[in-house]
Amino acid sequence: QRYINSPYMDLEGIIDALTDYLFTPNKNGSPDINCLVTNNTIHNGHEIRKAYGFSKDKTLCKNSVSMLLAYAPYAAYDAGRKFTEQIRDSLDPNEVQYYEKEKIKDYLRKCKGNFRPEEPEVKPPEPPTPPVNPPEHPDTPAPIPPPENPEGTSKT
Repeated sequence: QRYINSPYMDLEGIIDALTDYLFTPNKNGSPDINCLVTNNTIHNGHEIRKAYGFSKDKTLCKNSVSMLLAYAPYAAYDAGRKFTEQIRDSLDPNEVQYYEKEKIKDYLRKCKGNFRPEEPEVKPPEPPTPPVNPPEHPDTPAPIPPPENPEGTSKT
């Protein structure tokens, strides 16, 4: 609350507080994205608006990344788009550029923890092909022998 002084918020202060509060090593060893969604309005330096976000980290896959996102129901699409941009912008620019989709996938797969490669598509087995020249009269199956001591009968 101390970082919010209506109508402005101390964005860096909020991010620092969020990072400090949520910093716990993930049990899987993978860094998290910590996003605080607020109904408060964020000033982006030019105008005050909803569906705006803020993050200063460029360390995804190395350290936890904290983000702040202003949400408004009438701007849900814009908020989702901004969140996606923030994730993309949190990638280390020395490792990968935002427009290198395949390189981003590889970068995320190398993260510690649960960023596993996609499972290969499993196709059902193909049915067996029938013989080219099937016999006109297939062999008759052998009869099933009766059990040696069927229930209810006794040996005499």
